[in-house]
Amino acid sequence: MNISELFKRSYLWYSLGSQATPGGKYLAVASHENFVDIYNVFSQKRVGICKGASSYITHIDWDISGRLLRINTGDSEVLYFEAPRGKQQMISHKDAEEIQWATNTGVLGPDRLGIWPPYTDVTDVNAAMVSHDGHVIATGDDFGYVKLFQFPSKTKHAKCKQYSGHSAHVTNVRWSSSDHKLISIGGADTSVMVWSYSGQQHQVVKPYLMQGTVTSDDSESDSEDEEGYDSDVEREKTMDYVEKTYTNPAHDALSNGIHQQPQQEATTPSKPVVSRVTTETPKVAQAESKRGSIQALELHFVFGYRGSDSRQNLTYTPSGELLYSAAGTGIVYNTTTRTQAFYLEHNDDIIALSLNRHPKFSNIVATGQIGSSGPVHVWNYVTKETVSILHGVHSEGVCSTDFSPNGKFLLTVGLGPDHLASVWRWKE
Repeated sequence: MNISELFKRSYLWYSLGSQATPGGKYLAVASHENFVDIYNVFSQKRVGICKGASSYITHIDWDISGRLLRINTGDSEVLYFEAPRGKQQMISHKDAEEIQWATNTGVLGPDRLGIWPPYTDVTDVNAAMVSHDGHVIATGDDFGYVKLFQFPSKTKHAKCKQYSGHSAHVTNVRWSSSDHKLISIGGADTSVMVWSYSGQQHQVVKPYLMQGTVTSDDSESDSEDEEGYDSDVEREKTMDYVEKTYTNPAHDALSNGIHQQPQQEATTPSKPVVSRVTTETPKVAQAESKRGSIQALELHFVFGYRGSDSRQNLTYTPSGELLYSAAGTGIVYNTTTRTQAFYLEHNDDIIALSLNRHPKFSNIVATGQIGSSGPVHVWNYVTKETVSILHGVHSEGVCSTDFSPNGKFLLTVGLGPDHLASVWRWKE
């Protein structure tokens, strides 16, 4: 097998940054076959096979010399192999901590024991990466969180800072070369988020500016247009939003940081359950004062746009900003400065969005999500403060929202089989 055939079946990791192999001489390829193949990039031939893992390979790292591989497996193993031949090496955890790694993305080992939440298994933390200065480890997990821990993190269930924005599993996290930026990639929400980080050794980071607009030249599929649909009605009959719902959300979209008692689903739309939130409660405000050694992440840019299965997904504000959503994040994009601002209180995919067009309420927007109780958040797109949270009527989520001409009423349409329509006095 040559290198060109690898892209059909495997995950790839380059020995980037290795001083012994400048330009990446070897390529390690791991898959669910429990092996790691090592290829010479220049000759495009396999030069070694790492055998001995009892389960599929989940993570792999090179040391700075390009002569040693560390792998994690689905059976919670941490194994070491000599490169390029692939002979297994017996290295203690203590000795492994003294090795300088060109990449440090494993999720297993005594030095990262604290990244695992209680009652979780080896599949719940999907990705990790230690910062290049070695002080912080970032993780992405099955609960939709990006987290920061001190490194090493040897105490079980260590304290951390956690950040929401993704509406589904976070599948990967990577630090930039300067540690000023952290990139997180969502799974089902298909979003890439850029976070700004200011460590102890760095100055405060300026807001991240895009040098170009976020565009997509080609859609994933043009088949729907070719079939001649006049509307999305026929296509929507085949959509399964229940399957897309995040079954165990990490945070409560109904509380905006304040605990509430569960609400019973309303039997009629005439008496909706309304939760009023008058002050903004940052999710990590209490944690920051206690963990000064870990600087805070700040979300600065989201690459993504939810348009495949939602009708109300983008609008202009009166002042010219673009208002849209990606994953569970409401996004306000300033086309002049090419910067974004975010509303992060949803815990699942936003698929409905509407702007209040009445001059008295010109800064008010409503966003509806999929999921049980179908919460609709009414918020101020300028201050990002929650005004009202409407829930308890729509059992599977909300597919459409719209304000009345006088701006005082909000119409919501549910995703359930009966497509229940509800009218709310959103301010009361």
